[in-house]
Amino acid sequence: MRDDTLRATAGHPASVPLSELSSAPVVRRGLLSSTVVFPNTAGHRFMVRGVGHSKADAFSRTVSAAWTRYNIGLLEKDALRINGLLSAIGELRNPTHYPSACLLMPILAKAKILDTTLLSKLRPEAIGTDQTRRIEPISAFAKAPKRFREQAIARFVETELMHWHDFFDSVESNPLTPEQRLAIVVDEDATLVLAGAGSGKTSVITAKAAYLMKAGIRKP
Repeated sequence: MRDDTLRATAGHPASVPLSELSSAPVVRRGLLSSTVVFPNTAGHRFMVRGVGHSKADAFSRTVSAAWTRYNIGLLEKDALRINGLLSAIGELRNPTHYPSACLLMPILAKAKILDTTLLSKLRPEAIGTDQTRRIEPISAFAKAPKRFREQAIARFVETELMHWHDFFDSVESNPLTPEQRLAIVVDEDATLVLAGAGSGKTSVITAKAAYLMKAGIRKP
């Protein structure tokens, strides 16, 4: 084994990068000797036959340890990117600002790249259960960003409506309606409000401007 690659020099020469192993090697015991099987990510199997039982076991343990180190090494190499994405995605569970599309698109782009180039290639049995669970939110977000955003919006809106309840009651001469309050706390890239004459559109514009400044979301 050299340069994260298994190399067989006896018989038919062959080489198998550790990155292509889909699981740790398996030892199949025969009557007189053993076969070491290396499943790879393409669905094929690389085998070493006719190995003594004790040597097969030792070789399998050595490769398993190297495979584990290789996978963990990939995680450690990208620790900064992983931690940054986990932090950003974690904030969606209890958002402190409205999760508008323009704010989440850069996070989604980074999550998809990391999932494609690294996370989808890591094997849970190599990096362990704890690490697998830790990085799972990145892959989940990359695959279902709409669900994450909708849940974050619902949490944020509920919290904001409660926090600014008294303000919405008193900002205009009459308390704002639920629909008016929703139009105010929603801070999408663009917001379309459809309402008839005399329904309080000006009140929404006035209250929204005041809310954005009082909440520190926008400057005067």
